[in-house]
Amino acid sequence: MWEPASSLFWNAVQEVRPDLTRAYNPWDSLTQPDAVRSILLDAGATDIRVEAVSGFHALRSPDDFWTIVLGSGLRATHDAMTADEQQAVRSRVIDAIAEREVSDVQVNVVYATATKAHSRQV
Repeated sequence: MWEPASSLFWNAVQEVRPDLTRAYNPWDSLTQPDAVRSILLDAGATDIRVEAVSGFHALRSPDDFWTIVLGSGLRATHDAMTADEQQAVRSRVIDAIAEREVSDVQVNVVYATATKAHSRQV
């Protein structure tokens, strides 16, 4: 998600606050249709439909990616830093995006629908 800018973000975090570098993101297990289908099956769902859709989101400027950072799960990492650390990471990311002339980021998704029968509680 959001590559190549996502890697630039995590590289900058590694430089400024290595203790915050991601080791595991729960959403990483939801990137493949078979994995999503399996989770839904394990939850007792039926009539499962899963579809992977590839896409891109245009960046009008490098600053657009920082809006993504602040409006996504990356915000937790951002908020765990001091103001000076936040600015250092932001500068590194924005500069790297500009230097590499990144004009869009991946926004691949997996859509799923399913039905689950209601269980009766006694």
